[in-house]
Amino acid sequence: MSVTIIRGTIVSAPVLGKLDITEGGYLVAVDACLTHCLTFTDLDALPEQYAPLRQTVQDFGDALVLQAPADMHLHAPQYPMLGTGMDLPLLEWLNTYTFPTEAKFADPDYARDIYRRLAWDLISHGTTRVAIFSSLHREGTLILMEELERAGICGYAGKVNMDRNCGDLSEDTKTSMEETERWLDQCYFPHVKPILTPRFTPACTDELMAFLGRLSRERNLPVQSHLSENRSEIAWVRELHPDCRRYWETYDKFGLWGNRTLMAHCVWSDQAERAALERRGAVCVHCASSNQNLCSGVAPVRRLLD
Repeated sequence: MSVTIIRGTIVSAPVLGKLDITEGGYLVAVDACLTHCLTFTDLDALPEQYAPLRQTVQDFGDALVLQAPADMHLHAPQYPMLGTGMDLPLLEWLNTYTFPTEAKFADPDYARDIYRRLAWDLISHGTTRVAIFSSLHREGTLILMEELERAGICGYAGKVNMDRNCGDLSEDTKTSMEETERWLDQCYFPHVKPILTPRFTPACTDELMAFLGRLSRERNLPVQSHLSENRSEIAWVRELHPDCRRYWETYDKFGLWGNRTLMAHCVWSDQAERAALERRGAVCVHCASSNQNLCSGVAPVRRLLD
């Protein structure tokens, strides 16, 4: 048994909306798991079984000891283009930069190299929980999950589904369905779980969306996608789904909208759409400056997946 006792300024969030700060506090971890998330300031309060270890306290002085960050929206295959190609609006940016970059992940060796570096960069900077997009490649997605697991990162990773409007990167509908089921059957990782990942409504046919909705129900799987990131995107969704008054309804009608749904960005979500997020318990992973589209006053729904 390995026991670690840490002293510092302990910052914790025991419940949603509450922040506790204890200067000169202590935490106890057994085999790298916190057994006492209490913040005691006197070593005399140390549980009796750990009393012989008082002299081994790791003292970080006034430094903050924080809960590890969780990255709730990350595109793993975009890691090679980090910080580049931001001169175009969303839809042009996807076709010009993103889809060609993601196409490279058909090569398992390339995927292994990039995803290993990404996983270790995440964990070395303290990110221990993720909800992450892979590319549409089944083998590459399994490699991503393996590298995250190896680095000690927990969370969800998804094989992207897209069978239209994605140029040469697109799968046909039948292949997308079959590869998704094969991927799910091959997921064996204890800490990195699968999450269904329709890229966004314009990239998925109705047939594919309906399939993913059924799969979510049958296998009890969470869902991640994008919502209201860009005004041109919203207009495009309205053209593709004239029966839906708002973007979120294009997910709801296929059974992809609920309390285990993550929706990225939500830059232009109006009051009705924000109310729909809260009413159904869907999670808004908010980014106010996404893709050069600034918006103020959009309140994120701050509930994470269990």
